[in-house]
Amino acid sequence: MSVQFIDIETEYEKNKQVQRKQVRKFMDWINQQPHLPKITEFQALTFLHSCYYDEDAAKKTADVFFTVKTSNPNVFRMRDPHKLPTTEGLDVTVMSMLPKKTPKGYTILYIKLIDPDPRHLNMATQVKIFDMTCMLHLHQTGITEGYVAMLDMQEVALRHLFRLSPSALKALLYYISEGIPGRIMEFHFVNTIPFIINKVLTLIKPLLSKKIYDIIHVHSTVEDSAEFIPIDCLPEDYGGSAEAISVIHEKSKQKLLQNEAFFEWEDTQVVDESLRPKKKSYWFSWG
Repeated sequence: MSVQFIDIETEYEKNKQVQRKQVRKFMDWINQQPHLPKITEFQALTFLHSCYYDEDAAKKTADVFFTVKTSNPNVFRMRDPHKLPTTEGLDVTVMSMLPKKTPKGYTILYIKLIDPDPRHLNMATQVKIFDMTCMLHLHQTGITEGYVAMLDMQEVALRHLFRLSPSALKALLYYISEGIPGRIMEFHFVNTIPFIINKVLTLIKPLLSKKIYDIIHVHSTVEDSAEFIPIDCLPEDYGGSAEAISVIHEKSKQKLLQNEAFFEWEDTQVVDESLRPKKKSYWFSWG
């Protein structure tokens, strides 16, 4: 299988701020680290782009990306979409990149609980599906200027919060703060109830970097978020021009199911801690 779906030449055309020699130099550096897996030229470009081409920051991001995933296999690995519990988790939420971008050119990640039964919510599985969705989209469509996430809280109740796994939540939020190979620009919680969203923010604040916490926006209605995400970008259920939520969900689900080989390849990219250099200089501490 060719895991690099997007054409690297197209990516260089889109990202003229970086030169191929800088990307290959960075890729060679990563591939020479004894504890890190080998990466592709496209992956090297994503790490550099996510850090605005700061090589030292990109090195740390790459290390965090692979280390968090290796350290939390129940959350970030063993991602065969045809096997339990992942296959069941695909029908609990809808997670999809919407076709239209914001006026600033940001890609919209839309997330909504579609099975309101708290017994069916597995936090680790949902984190896994989140990362599968993001990484597959990145490799199929290429680098985007930035990402905004819209989380519709309409079906979320207090009982769902008791289903959150502290370890999975910690891994997710550290990954978002320090390891994801993309520019996270905004988080929008919509259709919120004050009591519920205040509980959520209390849970996540200690685990998020300040730079991420400061880009969280809370809206009581979807309309209140239109300043950032125009209604026209959203599914037709909200009055937007995108397809219905049910259609978006099914298409996103099928896309994951049809790309099992991609996730198998990603699962091979693991860290060997026994080979990590003793002197960590800027390497982070996980645990």
